[in-house]
Amino acid sequence: MRPIADGIFQLDGFPAHTVNAFFVDGMLFDCRTRWAAGGIARQLRGRRLSLIALTHAHPDHWGAAATLSAVFGARVAVHEADAGIVKGTEPAGTHVAFRMGKRFLEGETCRDPVLLKEGDMVGDFTVVHTPGHSAGHVIYFRESDRVAVTGDLFSTMDSWTRRLRIAEPPAHLCVDPGENRRSIERLVELKPSLVLPGHGPALRDVDRLAEFASRVAPAPIKETAASIAS
Repeated sequence: MRPIADGIFQLDGFPAHTVNAFFVDGMLFDCRTRWAAGGIARQLRGRRLSLIALTHAHPDHWGAAATLSAVFGARVAVHEADAGIVKGTEPAGTHVAFRMGKRFLEGETCRDPVLLKEGDMVGDFTVVHTPGHSAGHVIYFRESDRVAVTGDLFSTMDSWTRRLRIAEPPAHLCVDPGENRRSIERLVELKPSLVLPGHGPALRDVDRLAEFASRVAPAPIKETAASIAS
């Protein structure tokens, strides 16, 4: 694990920053695919894991959840609007990427997840419902130091080229791209000091995020250069 800030760790993965998982105060925020379960378990060996908190239920973010839940005795938490996906009763989406993801990236389903809603507390983090990428996408925001775990609201790196930039998620992987843009604006209103995204390095220069949001709403989001934490 790599320290990002005091008490905040990013779990190692390969290639680095492609799909992120963060360990904060005994909680794991997102857990990547089923293939990552062993590596995550090794990195957390000897540590207490109290909860696996999902930002959303796309295959690359929750695939290892059931395995890790069984290994550590930790429950899985997800927004109620995405709960059917992790329970295996609803598909994540109709695009072929979701069908392939279900087949190759998801592990076992989670029978009894903790159902989250707007305003719930996960440790010291407040659940903020930010739909658009998925119906139940959330961010986790800690008021004391203004840290935000933001899932796939936006990414800070192109996973294929490794180029650092801020960009919205692909429209074909969103239930409502316009709603996702409004959710980005809501994040900006929280004035975070450190953003932990689902894809790409942590973002410390959050003024760049505000600039990005102001230029993309309500017009379609375009990419912009960003200062990204190394």
